[in-house]
Amino acid sequence: MTLAPGDIELLVTTARESYVRQFIAFAKNQQSKCHRGAAEVKMEIGGTSGFFEDLCCADFVMNDDQVRVVELAPDDELSFDPVEGKYGSVSLRVRNLQWDDVVLRHDLGELPHAQLKRWFER
Repeated sequence: MTLAPGDIELLVTTARESYVRQFIAFAKNQQSKCHRGAAEVKMEIGGTSGFFEDLCCADFVMNDDQVRVVELAPDDELSFDPVEGKYGSVSLRVRNLQWDDVVLRHDLGELPHAQLKRWFER
């Protein structure tokens, strides 16, 4: 898929809709396999994981006889040529896009801690 820089929002929307569609089916399927379980369980993994504040969000946690974390492996990933452009005052270069796996590279002096933390509180 070849996109112009102005199409970054369309790219993000397409990736999100594909992932959400797969996630809903995944969560329903996992729920049908257990008596006690929940989707999108936020947890602190501790140690030196390298994750922001050592936090993660498990896709599904089953808790029948024992706790078991199950992660969604999305079927499809968008394929496109790299896109470069501006989004407000931010310059972007998007090489690939997976809704369930985000790595932010930046040149800020320090991370916007409060803004990133809000993502984990949703």
